[in-house]
Amino acid sequence: MKGSLRIISAAAAAVMGISVCCTAAGAVADDTLYTAAGYTSEGKGLAERIKRQLKAHSSKTLDISAYELTMEEFEDLYVTMLFNEPSLFYVSPISAYIGYADDNVHVRYFTPVYNYSTAETKELDERLDEYTRTLLSGVHDEWSDTEKVLYVHDYIASHAVYYEGSSISAGRNIVDLFMNESSVCVGYAMGFQYIMDIMGIPCISITNEDHIWNMVCIDDCWYYVDVTWDDSLTNAPNFTLHNMLLLSEYGLDNATPVHKPWDYSMTADSNKYDSFFWQNSCSAMVYLDGYWYYTTSEGLCRYSFKTKKEQLVYKINSSWNAPLGGEWLISFSQLRLKDGQIYFNTPDRILKYSPSENAVYSVCKPDIPAGYDIYDLKIEGNNLKVYSGQDVDSMTARENNYILKGDTAVSNGSKQTADDNVPFEESVSVTDNGDTITVSWAEVQDAEQYVVYRRREENGSIITARIASVADNSVTFKKSGRDEGSSYSVRVRRADGLGDYAEWAVV
Repeated sequence: MKGSLRIISAAAAAVMGISVCCTAAGAVADDTLYTAAGYTSEGKGLAERIKRQLKAHSSKTLDISAYELTMEEFEDLYVTMLFNEPSLFYVSPISAYIGYADDNVHVRYFTPVYNYSTAETKELDERLDEYTRTLLSGVHDEWSDTEKVLYVHDYIASHAVYYEGSSISAGRNIVDLFMNESSVCVGYAMGFQYIMDIMGIPCISITNEDHIWNMVCIDDCWYYVDVTWDDSLTNAPNFTLHNMLLLSEYGLDNATPVHKPWDYSMTADSNKYDSFFWQNSCSAMVYLDGYWYYTTSEGLCRYSFKTKKEQLVYKINSSWNAPLGGEWLISFSQLRLKDGQIYFNTPDRILKYSPSENAVYSVCKPDIPAGYDIYDLKIEGNNLKVYSGQDVDSMTARENNYILKGDTAVSNGSKQTADDNVPFEESVSVTDNGDTITVSWAEVQDAEQYVVYRRREENGSIITARIASVADNSVTFKKSGRDEGSSYSVRVRRADGLGDYAEWAVV
């Protein structure tokens, strides 16, 4: 009998060489998923036996000669079992002590190798619990399983970056993904499965020779999810694609990159989400008051799962510069939520959408070099950071810092200057024509249209309504329909939402 520390080649290359490709979700004891993974009854028993030892953090040597497994067969079973159990992050997926039988073909004994001591594992478990609580604190009770999957998909993609280092052991477990926020596909898939298990949503893992992703079950239908490929820009963590979210067989077959071939016995037959609203979004989504907010090449949008309706909230009329003088067909507008307001960027400024007012404010227009576009923003407390660059490869080359104050932002010790946020040169003027009233204001540069609001005050209550949308810088309306005992006033702003309102003018 010969023994050695064996590098498990399948896991060393992420998932290379694994022939058992469909892995079980949560508990490996699920017979249905074990069958899909190609386990025999003996294989199920051995996997459970190994798992019990790993859960106990035991370094005991197991005699597995009775199973008569070759090294390749043992690799398949062992690595597949580890991929099934994201909580076993402390177990090395790339190495183990292997002893061969006298024929030098079959494995006689096995001893696991651990990445962390028992004390270190306990500490990391506590940190993982804290991380998980933070992640789950964003989940709303009214969400469907689809919304939960969307939230976890976007949370992981917007908080982690793909590991591009040379270490064969780094980026291959949930600690790397959650704590270090860097992982290869193994960590992405296991992290997604880990949260799905906690949420009670059935989830399995699919592998081919060089990649691993997930299948998830919603309303008795299975769908493919690949968070790794939807998190495609390492220098812009908030940039999140939705091309690989809840796809069918047909959807995955036609997706880029190609995922097949793999061996599996479970299929994703429902195409319900193949052309869903999120397909055109490149931003991590923000949930607020029943709506999911996101950006597309059209602008800021929102979707309600309750009404199943999509709405364009604010149109972005400018595009991001592409190499060689072209323009990108996709949006690089990212979202941040603060105090019930949606902050987002266009190529040259930061805007804020107020759902309660259904209005968009200009927060600041950073002083960025010619040829630069804004690609991302971050908000920490009242500190706003704006990231810009010449292209997607240098999108965080420049950082502008601001302090948020009310609806605007002021420069925080940098050369950048914020918008004065008052686009009207003078107050609105009102002319009484007898039966009609004319409201006029100074023309605003670059403003193509204006919106006029009227406010009625009666017995302490205030009612505000939008009464006109005009291209000229004046509007005339009749006095009829006015209630006795009420006072009226009007104000105006640009229809594109940039800048503040003019002051209220009594009419």
